[in-house]
Amino acid sequence: MKPFYYIYHVQAVYNEPRVKYKTLADAKIAAERLVLKHPDDTFEILMCVAISQCPKNITFFLDGIDPETQDQ
Repeated sequence: MKPFYYIYHVQAVYNEPRVKYKTLADAKIAAERLVLKHPDDTFEILMCVAISQCPKNITFFLDGIDPETQDQ
């Protein structure tokens, strides 16, 4: 599974990113479109690098690299 991207609207009162972008280029286009609609606001592009899920209580790193074991 490859990492994916979200757009985060910094000034939003309720901000839960909902759209997943498959590429950084797609997320960049979306962020630039949003900032044109809201020129005084800030939009950050976030990359999802890991997913934690229940009931397994496990974290899966999308790039396959666990930072705790990376240097071992």
